[in-house]
Amino acid sequence: MLSKTNIHGSLRELVRQDERGKKMATTTLKREEIIQKAEKKGRMALVDPVPDPTEAGKAMWIQNIREYFTEVCDSMVSEYNAQDMRGDILAGLERGFEEVIRKQPEMDVPVEEALSLFRGVFKEIH
Repeated sequence: MLSKTNIHGSLRELVRQDERGKKMATTTLKREEIIQKAEKKGRMALVDPVPDPTEAGKAMWIQNIREYFTEVCDSMVSEYNAQDMRGDILAGLERGFEEVIRKQPEMDVPVEEALSLFRGVFKEIH
């Protein structure tokens, strides 16, 4: 079981407790570490890096991107008790996944178009 404590605004402390509530281990993360974790999660996202070229495929991809990254961000905000870092976490996720999109070989949907669609979704999420 985890309990979360916000300390000093720029650090987050996760305290692991056993079933009886005894403190087991403490991990303190700096703001930068949380952002780095967000970038990594963006690079390891479980969504296709480019959409299907059809209009329906693009619409489905946009929906998947929106739902996936909203859920990942909400999860990280909760895990690190970092409500004040939502924008920073989203920016980290965005940078990480953008890196994945840029590395894709040219496909039916050009990389620049995929990036444009992706950035549009993130503007909505922010």
